[in-house]
Order: sequence, then structure tokens, then C-alpha cells
Amino acid sequence: MIDSAKLLEISAEWGKEIREQSESIVFEGFDSPKYDKSAYEEILEQYVEFEEKVPLLTTMVVIYGDIALAYLNVQDVKNAFIYACAYLELNKNDDKRSRSAYDILSNISLASGNKVKGVEFYKLAHPQETLESSAVLQHLTKQMAEEKEEEISVKVPQNLSDYEKPKTFFLLQDKEEFAIRSTMLTMNLERDEAIKYLEKMKEN
Repeated sequence: MIDSAKLLEISAEWGKEIREQSESIVFEGFDSPKYDKSAYEEILEQYVEFEEKVPLLTTMVVIYGDIALAYLNVQDVKNAFIYACAYLELNKNDDKRSRSAYDILSNISLASGNKVKGVEFYKLAHPQETLESSAVLQHLTKQMAEEKEEEISVKVPQNLSDYEKPKTFFLLQDKEEFAIRSTMLTMNLERDEAIKYLEKMKEN
């Protein structure tokens, strides 16, 4: 029988550990001489492994946002946008996380050259700010005039829920996949080992 409490504990602790490593790196911009892409690639690799093994969509409610930032930090704006949209959809009823998702979407849009969407998402993330009171909003609004459509690398759909989803968004609702990943995580097994173990359990 799968121990749900143990699953949640292991996945939460693992996610926290990766997040702390990521937050220990101070991001000062892609043009900064201190920007080390390889350090962010190592963080991304850990998140990819996390997503491949953790069976709980409830954990992804938080982690999708972290993965979006990890992709953004290695300048992969397409995948960053995919995970940010999924993060927003899973948290649409949570005001704090929804605003966090819009903040991430704003940064991704700006990095992709889509300054108009960057400002739009920023306003959704910070509804209390006005053009008169926010220096950031003033700066971003000025940047909108510099937008060049041919330089935009990610096209934003009208309805964000229509955007491509991470494979785990639907995969984690599969009971067989849930059993495989749960066995991998709780017993520290590789995928093929977990599958063989479950097959033996069915035979007994």
C-alpha cells in the first residue's frame, strides 16, 4: 500500500532542497559578468529529475512555478512559458500564487521581447500599483514603445489555458503512472526496477 504521507514528505523536502540551491544564486541579469548559465543548468537538471519521479500533482502546484523560473534562468523562454501557464492554471483560485504566476509570466514575456504582454502581466501581478506611483511600471511602459514584433520569440495566446501543458500535467492523473512513480520515490528505485517490482506484486 502506498504511504501518501511519506510521499508528500519526501517530495516536499526534495523540492525545498532544490529551491534553496536555486535561491542561493543571486541573479543580476543575463548581461551581468556574474551570470553563470551552467549553475542554472544544474538546477534545471534537478527539477527535470524531480518532475520525472514525483507522482503528486499537488506538489506541482508549487513546483511548476520553480521550474518555469529555472527554464527562464537558462534563457529557454518557450519551456518557461509552458510551466508558468500551468502554474497559473493550477493556482487560479489562490490570489497570492496567481499573482506570483503573473509575475513570472511578465519576466518571461519581457525576456522573449514581448514588452506589451510583459506590462500586461506585471499589472495583473501588482494590481495595487499605478503608473503614477510605480517606477517599475513607468520603466516598463516606456519599453513598450521599443517593442519589435519580429524579435518576439514566444507568441502569447489569448487564452492562457489553451497553451501547451507539461507532460506531467495530465500524466499524473494516470493511476498506473502514479504507482510507478510512488514506488520509485518511496523505495529509491529506478523506473525499470519499480515496474518489475509492481509486476511481481501483481503476481503474488
